[in-house]
Amino acid sequence: MMMGKPKSAQSRQPTAVLYARVSTGRQALKDLSIPDQFMRMRKYCAVRKIEVVDEYNDARSGRTMVRNELSDMLERVRNSPQKIDYVIVYSFSRFSRDAIESELVRRELAKRGTELISITQPIGDDPSGEMMRLIINIFDEHNSRETSKHVSRSMEENARQGFWNGGLPPFGFEPIVVCTRGVSVKKKLEICPVESEYVRLIYKLYLEGDGKSGPLGIKNITSKLNADSHLRRGRNWTIGQVHYVLSERIYMGERDFRKGLDDDEQIIVPVPPIVDIVTFENVQLRLRQRNPRTTAPRATNTPILLTGVAA
Repeated sequence: MMMGKPKSAQSRQPTAVLYARVSTGRQALKDLSIPDQFMRMRKYCAVRKIEVVDEYNDARSGRTMVRNELSDMLERVRNSPQKIDYVIVYSFSRFSRDAIESELVRRELAKRGTELISITQPIGDDPSGEMMRLIINIFDEHNSRETSKHVSRSMEENARQGFWNGGLPPFGFEPIVVCTRGVSVKKKLEICPVESEYVRLIYKLYLEGDGKSGPLGIKNITSKLNADSHLRRGRNWTIGQVHYVLSERIYMGERDFRKGLDDDEQIIVPVPPIVDIVTFENVQLRLRQRNPRTTAPRATNTPILLTGVAA
């Protein structure tokens, strides 16, 4: 029997859930791929008199099975009191590009009597069909990994040229369009006038205090910012966010695009500094001195000379 043909022995109308996913982030932004997939899958079901009981979509790219809508769809199939005969996708690559995970899920569905159908890749459920499906999944996974490598190389080169690769910018900065290359819009990080004032305030509070006492610790700075309604993009600050502002080199003019890698693999992108290098280094010195992993607590809290040096 070929996939996609309802079993003739069934007296009731067969049921299906539809699942769609984009293959690239650009498709998700343009909202082109998912509506088209659903349109074609609905037509497929209408011709074959398959009842569509639900539709799921993950509007993002990715190789893994860790996707919210996919997880919800699988839970529906597993726990629905109404039997689901088919899970229908536009192509197997839209389901997953991890060959092993895809096959494991397909087999689980098959044990429950649910068939995974690709409307563009009709494959039999005999041994040769299973082998063909595995080959397709392996090729999809290979192509996905090669595409990922190409995207990574493009992003690295973009960063080397000083451009912003997208996403949420670090607090204190905003992406500004600087040029266009063909259809690509190139942006660089520039200082955000409002947010940068909060950054400078955090550095001042940490080194000098608020004029009423000495330098403030990170916890007290966090409390003061929130009490004074100096919010972080509409929300209260956390201790971790304040620590990030005080410790990241981007605030003295160096953005590490590949943070955590070996020195020869790092890509340092220059950005406009919000604080000068002397201020930044003074903060780093104080952070190290107050770090309990490197300095005994008594050595940072007592005025007694040589505490922590003489036993």
